[in-house]
Amino acid sequence: MTVRIWIDNEDTRITLREGLQLDIVLPDGKSFNNLTARRLFPISKHNEYVTLLDENGKEVAVIRSLEKLSRESRAAVSQVLQQSYFIPKIEAITDIRDKYGIFHITAKTDHGNCSFKVNARTRSWTVLPDRRVILRDTNDNRYEIPDHEQLDRKSADKYLF
Repeated sequence: MTVRIWIDNEDTRITLREGLQLDIVLPDGKSFNNLTARRLFPISKHNEYVTLLDENGKEVAVIRSLEKLSRESRAAVSQVLQQSYFIPKIEAITDIRDKYGIFHITAKTDHGNCSFKVNARTRSWTVLPDRRVILRDTNDNRYEIPDHEQLDRKSADKYLF
């Protein structure tokens, strides 16, 4: 039976290396290199329960909360997660067209204007209790509406189809 290593204090040192890989040194001196970070709950718990995986995808440790890490370790892990979980935030919806069960969406995001397609039949969007909406396009990219109640009237009318 494998014992899960929990990281939940600032005594563990995590550093960033080339290629968005992480090295960790545990308080007992044990170290692991070339790890990658993945959120276990990417939508609901952004800063909690981050798994650290080795090159074979095997879990080495789990960070309970990024907030409990030292500033340097938190910055290293956050940089890897930011690159792995790039999700543009939709600020306005400029156009939605339904074409054979596929919504063609044009939107203004925090990273510029973009167009993408969402399968209307599978309802590739999720409305979360905190009013966020996660859209998954036909290429499996994600987009977020941070608060659907804060969309401008024109965007809201288009979003509500």
